[in-house]
Amino acid sequence: MLREGTRKEDIDAARAQLEQQQRRLDTLMKQRAETNVIAPNDGIVQSMGLRPGDLVGPNQTVAELLEPDQLWVRVYVPETELGLVHAGMAVRVRVDTFPNRWFDAHIGTIASQGEYTPRNVQTRAQRVELVYAELLGVLEKAGLERIDAEGKSFDPTEHEAVLQEDGDGEPIVADILRTGYRLKGRVLRPAMVKVAR
Repeated sequence: MLREGTRKEDIDAARAQLEQQQRRLDTLMKQRAETNVIAPNDGIVQSMGLRPGDLVGPNQTVAELLEPDQLWVRVYVPETELGLVHAGMAVRVRVDTFPNRWFDAHIGTIASQGEYTPRNVQTRAQRVELVYAELLGVLEKAGLERIDAEGKSFDPTEHEAVLQEDGDGEPIVADILRTGYRLKGRVLRPAMVKVAR
């Protein structure tokens, strides 16, 4: 029996067992490959809608990709400037993140109906006003105050007269042309005024 080797039935059984295990391994490898998440395009993951341990169904979105060649921005154009733009128009765009960099772009669509501008969107003028108001608030806390001049008697230590008009009696400030400021009682800049004499 040793000379003849393993019986044909044992070899066939072992071969069948090997094929069965190979099919099982193929199935497991296929299932493992299905756990890999593959993006359809190159890009940067912008957001993940899943947490570790979440179950994912077939064709379920797992991440939002930002494709570098598909960037877009929504711009709110003031109604007074709406006639200056049209769909397909080439434009240059600058964003706050990169203030010294311009991006070449084009206008894809213009909404057919007006929309309310969200509160977090501001024009350049509005942003300047906000910064100015913030700066003024900080300076006022440090002791800065405006020189209140209109309708008051002209005071050459606080007012700089640059215009004059006829008036009755003593000189009175008729108009303020530039606001004056004091810091802790000391005049920083006199108010530029028009005086009625």
